[in-house]
Amino acid sequence: MTDRAESPPPPAVCVVDDDRSVRVALERLLIGGGWSVRTFASAEEFLEADAPMKCACVVADVHLGKMSGLELQEILATQPRRPAMILTSGLAEEEMAADARRLGAIAFFRKPFDADRLIDAVTQGIAMNKDQSLSDEAHPVSTSRASEWALVANAPAQAESSAR
Repeated sequence: MTDRAESPPPPAVCVVDDDRSVRVALERLLIGGGWSVRTFASAEEFLEADAPMKCACVVADVHLGKMSGLELQEILATQPRRPAMILTSGLAEEEMAADARRLGAIAFFRKPFDADRLIDAVTQGIAMNKDQSLSDEAHPVSTSRASEWALVANAPAQAESSAR
């Protein structure tokens, strides 16, 4: 029991999606990856819970209720310490992905997406957030990282499959 008290809690990943089945599926996937997970049905619920300060990475749907995932990302972009942002959408368009990138998203996934790719993106987001915490600087997508960023469609994950 002492070991548990001394080790820091796993980084929190927050899931914001208005579809309960998606929230449950992502929660199970991310808990399986070793992270603490909090789920929210709307951007407003996420903000009211003061979750941005408690999450290292946010996985949010673009199409929510009153406030979209892109609007949530815009709000989070103004924070001095903000979580890494991953956006998802069933109706992904290049313009939407470009907006997400401009606002600092580390990945944009079109539903349905490959679970391994999402895990990889969350891992990257957690690492970026940890780096930010250590340096106390914001972490927009830098020019060197921009070449790695892309709209991740529902294409097969051939590179990941062959590497594992």
